Formats: sequence, C-alpha cells, structure tokens
Amino acid sequence: MARFSTFCSSPEQSGLKTLLPYFIIFTFALTVLPSVIRSQTIDLSEYSTQIRLNEAESIIDELREVFGVIETRSGAYSPDLIEPSILLGDAERKLGDLTTALEHYDRALHLTRTNFGLFSPEQADIVYRQSSTYLEMRSFILAQEKEEYAYEVLSRAHGSNSPDLLPAIQRMGEFYLKTFNFLGARALYKKGLRSGQDAFRDEPQNSIPFLKGIADSYKLERFPPYYVEDYSQNAGQSGIRDLDLTAELYTINNFPAGERALQEIIAIRRQQFPQTVDPEFTAETLDATELQGALELNQATLDLADWHLLFGRVRDARTLYAYIFEQNAKLADKGNLDFSSPSLLYVPTIKPLIKTREKAGREPSQGIVKVSFEVNANGRVRNMETVESYPKGLMDFRVRRTLRDAIYRPKIDNSGAVNTTGQTFEHKFEHYELATKTPESAEKEGQNSSETAG
Repeated sequence: MARFSTFCSSPEQSGLKTLLPYFIIFTFALTVLPSVIRSQTIDLSEYSTQIRLNEAESIIDELREVFGVIETRSGAYSPDLIEPSILLGDAERKLGDLTTALEHYDRALHLTRTNFGLFSPEQADIVYRQSSTYLEMRSFILAQEKEEYAYEVLSRAHGSNSPDLLPAIQRMGEFYLKTFNFLGARALYKKGLRSGQDAFRDEPQNSIPFLKGIADSYKLERFPPYYVEDYSQNAGQSGIRDLDLTAELYTINNFPAGERALQEIIAIRRQQFPQTVDPEFTAETLDATELQGALELNQATLDLADWHLLFGRVRDARTLYAYIFEQNAKLADKGNLDFSSPSLLYVPTIKPLIKTREKAGREPSQGIVKVSFEVNANGRVRNMETVESYPKGLMDFRVRRTLRDAIYRPKIDNSGAVNTTGQTFEHKFEHYELATKTPESAEKEGQNSSETAG
C-alpha cells in the first residue's frame, strides 16, 4: 500500500495524474464526435425550392460542395447522399444538361438500392425522374422501360390490386396516353376502377381520373395525333407482367363506353355538389367549395359536349353548349370558361419534310405557312386561304389537308354556336435550300479551290 502511495506521489506520475482527466475527455471526443457529426443533418429543402424557382445556376456549385461534405463525413455509400444526388440531377436537368442529370439520378438509384433493398419502393420517385428526363431527350422506349419498372416495384411493394397502387396506375395510364398506347392506358384505368371500387364508394370523386382516362383512350383511338396506316401494334404494347391487353382488343371502336364514362363523371359531380343543380343558383349563393364544384361540373359537361361534337353528334353538342354557356354566365366573372372564340379540339400533326441523303450536310432553314379560314357552327374549317407561304408552295398542301380534318369548338353566344371568320393557323417547319449556285457562291468556291491547290 505504501509502495502504491509512493508511486502515485512521485513527481513523474504526479504529472501523468494531472493529464489523466484531459486524456479521458480526448478519448471520449474521438469516440463520440464522429457520430455527432454524422447526426448533424443539412437542410436541403431550400435548394429544392430554388431549383423549382429556376435558380439552379446560382446554387449548383454550393450543392456540389454540400455533396462533397456529406460524402467525406458519412462515406460514399451513405443514405444521406441520396437526396443531394437527386437535387443535383434536378439542377442539371433545369440547366439543360440531361446526360449529367441522368448520371446523378443513377447514383441516387444505386444508393437507394444499396441501403434499402433491390426492390425498395423508395426508388420509384428517382426512376420517375429518369423517365421524365428520357422523355425530354425523346428516348421514348427508355422512358417507357423506366415507367414500367417503377410500376412493377410499387406493385410488388403494395400488391397488384391494392388501393395504394392507384397513383402508380394513374401515372402509368397517363404515360401510355402520351405515347399513343391507348389499349394499355384503357386496361390500366379499368384496373384502377376495380382496385379502388371499395374506396370509391365513400369518395366517388376519386374515380374521376380513371373514368376520364377511359374516355381519353377512346378519343385517342378515334383521333390519332398523326396520320398512320396501321397503329394497332404501337397501341398495344406493354411490359407490365400482370396487364393482359388481349381482352382490350375487343373494346376497339366501342366509343359509347367513352361517352358513358363522361356521363358518369357528370353524375358524380352533381351528387357531390347538389347546390349547383338548383336552377336558381348564382355565384353569390355558393360558398367557395360549392363554387369550385360548379366550375368542375361545367368542365365535365363541356367535356361531354366536345365528345359529341368530335364524334359527329352535332345536335347533342349544341344543346349542351347552350346549357353550359348559360350555367357559366350565372357565375359572372367567376366563370372559368371562354366561348368568345373557337377552340381547337383536334388537328393531326403535320407530317414533316424528309431529310434526304443529298441534304444531310446542310443547315436547315425555317419555312412558314399561314392560313386564314372560317370556323362554322359545327366546328369545321371552311373557306381556307393561304396568306403567307415560304418557300412558296412547299408545305401548303400538307397544311391545308391537315386543317380540313381539324375540329374546333365553335364560338358560342346567347343564340348558340355561330360561324366565326378571320381565324388563322400558322405552321413553322424546317426545310433545306436547293443546291443552286449563284455567281457569287461559284466565284467564292473557285477561290477556295485555288487556295487549297496552292
């Protein structure tokens, strides 16, 4: 005991004894500090807001520094890197660098799978961003693969017939409509109605996007966006495993089914907002919710009126247009429908000029065709006149042919649908100048040849 006391009281050990508390504190700091640093989260919401406000250029360098700090602090495979990777992708996409944006999304996707599992539903939002980027690059096949993959991941997570899958079903249906796959879209919207039927009993308004999607699929079938000879193969392709399109082949040309879907939407809106059905209602008698209901009911009725006009049932369309005009007038300045001029409902995409091998090395020039015309009370174009054409006659026939197939919602006033003159349609296009040599260009070409030979 005396030896222990003497040892502790020796000058050398006395100094160590003095340093012991600091040593303990230092050891504790080394142990605890890294976890404290890792627990410190950086608020990234401000960067997301600035990207949405088109201020990506002002924050992207700072965002890269934040990414580097988090990577150094937490490691290259930390889940903390997922959100900044997504934000960097969003910023690059805003700035137009789509390839770099995809690289950031790829890293975010890899980190998500590494940390949460190969089929984790957390990755769906990133995959949707990849799909939207591919759409901007006009890589439709790659975009479809991403959309279908995200759908499969969410279907695996929630169950194929779960109401939780409804947002994914709706998005996939909208994508198929954008890419002219009306059969795939129709099958998905019907699946959505089946999956959500129990939930829709209590909130039938939630079924409206699916009913509207079914109607839009029939409209797209009847009115394709461009001239095609055989679109059945393009319209019936899907990579979703549990989506059987063979049954939808029997729904082709069943256009009354689309009409019934629109009628059901009107019935839902009327049930949801019975005050708007009262013939004596005015804008002053409705509260904010009821006013919104009146606007939505008018829009639903207008969709049905447009449907009748597109499918040649002009008398039914005119009756509904007159009714909607009256209902919209009751809302005075709160009405959101404008009938003061014709509105284009359908026009096929004008077929562009073909870039032949002889034109491959030339820079394109911009041409224009401008046509004036009249829209009659049936929504059809009459009395066309070309008022501007350059190069003269190059695209006139294609533009006028397209306008002959156009369908407009006519101008509507107190007397109903009326003819409207003085309408114009302008089409700009790329073309390639003929390889004719002027004396000046020939002389310049000769000089260049002489310099090359010298």
